[in-house]
Amino acid sequence: MAYAKVCAPYHTWAVRTAVSAGMCALPTRDQLLMKLNETDDSAEREMRRYIDASLPIIEYIDKLYISRSITLDW
Repeated sequence: MAYAKVCAPYHTWAVRTAVSAGMCALPTRDQLLMKLNETDDSAEREMRRYIDASLPIIEYIDKLYISRSITLDW
C-alpha cells in the first residue's frame, strides 16, 4: 500500500491506526461507481475533465514555489 511506504513512517501510531481504519471503511471501486451513478467510461471522462481543469492551478502553484525558491524535501 502506498500509504505504508510514503506517509506511515512519518505518522504516529494513532494516526497510522486511524488511517488503517479509514481505509477499511472505503468502498470498492465498483461500489463507489454505483453510488455515484457512474460507469467506467463516464468516470474516466469526469476524471480527465478534472485533470484538465487542475493543470493551470498546478502550474501556477509550481511557478509560485519556484519564484520564491521554495523546495520540497521529498
